[in-house]
Amino acid sequence: MTSVIKDTFKNTYKDDYRDSDNYYKILFNNARSLQQRELNQMQTIITNDLVSGYQGIGYKNGLAGIGGGVTANNKVNFIKLTTASNTTIDALTSDMTSLKGIIFTETGTNVKFRVDNGVLATGSDKATLFVTYIDGGSGSGTASAGTKITDGNVLTSTTTVDGGTVTLQSFSGGGTADPTTGLGCIANVKEGKFYIDGHFVHSAEQDIILSKYTTKPDT
Repeated sequence: MTSVIKDTFKNTYKDDYRDSDNYYKILFNNARSLQQRELNQMQTIITNDLVSGYQGIGYKNGLAGIGGGVTANNKVNFIKLTTASNTTIDALTSDMTSLKGIIFTETGTNVKFRVDNGVLATGSDKATLFVTYIDGGSGSGTASAGTKITDGNVLTSTTTVDGGTVTLQSFSGGGTADPTTGLGCIANVKEGKFYIDGHFVHSAEQDIILSKYTTKPDT
């Protein structure tokens, strides 16, 4: 793949710069036409300086140049959902992404939580929400420690998603072997630019689920 890219740069974009040419700067004269070859070669000279001199300036592949902070949380609340709920979420425009930031209220208890992340059902694992409890009844703000939803209860979004209210239901019947609620482990990587082969590549913020249902990473 690398040779294909280099051949494309050389043949299509006239970027034929080589270190062995023994020049490291391109000068431009007034009133002379500017060629694509000169512009492309100039980019390659800069990139080569970063690649060949990374040890001197401290950049190595994968190093964050801007942002990119990493944190891990091994006390993320999870809620397992029913098969019907998985189907409901899968039908949304962006499945789990559509639910991020949405607040749900549990019928009967008025327990509220915000969806921070989630995964659809895979294999024997049920569709799962990763949430922050924000209300334990009529109050507001962060919920008291130990607040959680009830197994088998209905969960309703407080705002519309894709033009309608989303109604889900928590799983029930799993007992201690397959609990409906508990704690998982998720790592978060902030938006940033990372050094990769001479370029600073942008990466959006992302979450990495290290363990769905335990506090110890299993990924």
